[in-house]
Amino acid sequence: MFILTRIEERMSIAPEHFNKSLQDAIQEHVHGQYSAKFLPQVGQCVSVYDIISSTAPKILPDKCEYHIEVVFRLVVFRPLFNEILTARIIAADPRGLRLSIGGFFTKVKLLPHLLQEGTTWDALEKIWVWNYEDHRLYMDVGDLVRFRVQAVHYDSVGRMKIHGRVNESGLGMLKWWM
Repeated sequence: MFILTRIEERMSIAPEHFNKSLQDAIQEHVHGQYSAKFLPQVGQCVSVYDIISSTAPKILPDKCEYHIEVVFRLVVFRPLFNEILTARIIAADPRGLRLSIGGFFTKVKLLPHLLQEGTTWDALEKIWVWNYEDHRLYMDVGDLVRFRVQAVHYDSVGRMKIHGRVNESGLGMLKWWM
């Protein structure tokens, strides 16, 4: 679910950061540039893990900034195919369920054909219901669900979307299995 990604970047440090240590200035720059951002085909950046190396800063004659090359690693959210994750239901409609992982990633979709067999949409209550034997088990907004990653897609601008499935034993609402 989380990976470390190595990045090499040429960066400029503005004069207002000259009063900080170079390490602190680099850390702030990288954090501001990448934390909570999405890297196409890589994943959702969560935080800076470490700064591996940096060149000595240079001030070019026509610029009033430090110019350096930095190598660093980021913690990135990138789920794998078939990985089992837990998320919270944030929306439900006839097209399926939308989930949020940890409050920072909300592009998770469970389509109706990938819910448990016997699950139906209750249009009156606007909720998905698993009809299991003689029981009606509700999939309420706000509840936690365990799902398997069915597919990871990237749209035309490289943003990640996850499709999941819960139509196998042990998956579905956590409250059902406790």
